[in-house]
Amino acid sequence: MVVFHDTLQCFGCQEHPMILVNSLIFSTFLTLTVIFIHTLVLLQEFIENLHDLHEEWLLGPQSANLPAPVVVSTTSSHLSHS
Repeated sequence: MVVFHDTLQCFGCQEHPMILVNSLIFSTFLTLTVIFIHTLVLLQEFIENLHDLHEEWLLGPQSANLPAPVVVSTTSSHLSHS
């Protein structure tokens, strides 16, 4: 006869001490993953905000004070003169 041990009831019991260790490792991994993803989201928001500020600085009303003219090119156009 096979008797199954209820692992949900025995976190860290003497028969299965690795269950507690494995659950702590997984919990730590999950926490670090969430922190990493949150950091990436914040970094992306920072880069987007910085890009918007830079674009506003280049193309806004104060761009008339820049030492050289600003040339805007779309991504579909070529830089060569035809």
